[in-house]
Amino acid sequence: AFKSANRVLGEAESAAPASSGSELADEIAMLRAGVFLEKYRPQEAGETLAMILERDPWNSEALAMLSVVLLDQFQLAGASRIADEALLVDPSNPDAHAVLGWIALIEGRREEARERVTKHVITVNPSHGPGQAVLAALAFFDRAPKDYAKARDAVLAFNPKDGLFFADLGDLLNYLHLYPEADTILEDGVKRLPDDPYVQG
Repeated sequence: AFKSANRVLGEAESAAPASSGSELADEIAMLRAGVFLEKYRPQEAGETLAMILERDPWNSEALAMLSVVLLDQFQLAGASRIADEALLVDPSNPDAHAVLGWIALIEGRREEARERVTKHVITVNPSHGPGQAVLAALAFFDRAPKDYAKARDAVLAFNPKDGLFFADLGDLLNYLHLYPEADTILEDGVKRLPDDPYVQG
């Protein structure tokens, strides 16, 4: 599927090259950056987003995705700064709020993480995977398995094959040094999605 996506995006870029600086070209570049990020190639994703931001430094979607890229590389200060910049442009951007929720949780500010995700992520998109991952991780601190199930089911209700939720949550639990809990949710993911490459990885 990634090969097909790359081929289609390549054809789209030929029709609307990045050099044109058009809104459509930037949208295509955003899709390309998303593919890079999902394929665990954050450097290429960052380079693609940098091209967009060079032309439009206040593209909130590009800024939010760049904050995700920096978080993926565990550059917490940079991710926080870029997420804040995204929110200056679009205060309701759920991806930027989710990044700040992750950082707050990693840094031990649990209630801040809960409040940010509850107020600014889930209200915009109830099936937001990274946002629900924060609530699922908090469920382990709260010893509330029903809250974990609620977060998981909210994501899977939108996409029953969303293995990225389990992979993202596993990463977050590892950042929090909750290794047995990470094993638990990945085992849950394997039972539900035995052929999913993200869960297996």
